[in-house]
Amino acid sequence: MNVQENISPNVNTQSPVTDTETKDDDANMVVLAECIKKTISEFNQQTLKDVNSQPLIPTPDENKDEPVSTTVNKDTTEQIETSSLILSEFYESFSTGKTFQTLEELRRTAFEYGRKHNVALTTSKSDKTKIYLICKHGGHYRKNVNKKRPDTKLIKTRIRKSQKKGCCCLIYARCCKGNFWTIRKSIGEHNHPISEDPRAYAMYRSLEAEQLSMVHKLLKENTGISSIVKSLTANGVNNIVAKDIENIQQDLKRKEAAKNKPTESFPEQKND
Repeated sequence: MNVQENISPNVNTQSPVTDTETKDDDANMVVLAECIKKTISEFNQQTLKDVNSQPLIPTPDENKDEPVSTTVNKDTTEQIETSSLILSEFYESFSTGKTFQTLEELRRTAFEYGRKHNVALTTSKSDKTKIYLICKHGGHYRKNVNKKRPDTKLIKTRIRKSQKKGCCCLIYARCCKGNFWTIRKSIGEHNHPISEDPRAYAMYRSLEAEQLSMVHKLLKENTGISSIVKSLTANGVNNIVAKDIENIQQDLKRKEAAKNKPTESFPEQKND
């Protein structure tokens, strides 16, 4: 009994909380909450202000190691302008519905356009009623398998890089009543860069009559092929390669051989 009497006074050592103190605590909590709310609001506003004040792209002064360049590559600009010019002239010359008086006129126009812009347009299909002119790089490579020769594995063939790249550029025309030709479909876009080398296509590597006579003369004088090519280049002819001069040389030799070939003579028959 004495133990209980000693413990019970220590349990209730704190004085009871009055109503006045409770109201004061509630008021302090309200004030503290308002202060916290105000602080958070000011912080958010300042943060938004800082974010909005920042530029979207750093200026060169802020990022000196990686300056922002707005300069357009000159070569790229020239390529775009050239490509646009080639395309606009294509559709001007071969727009759908355009007519040509003859097939020869259509072929000649396509050849002159191709030679001017170094675009090789070749005949894919042609008959009396229609013609397909396609880019030399059109279509896809197909391996030629000869089933009639089982010993083809023993023959070494020269590996040549295919020029076919699936280009869709084409001109499709049909012969209409009156024997004139009408463009039915034309696609001028290419899926490959246009070569700037005038020697790229053999179909455009030709010589004028005067230039060909000069080459014949130099060949007859036993001038070297490389020297002939240099001579042509010096005279402004830059679309000829050594192989072209070799072909001219072979053709000249064939003509000379045919000219000097002795004709067979037959004995004269006497009349009875």
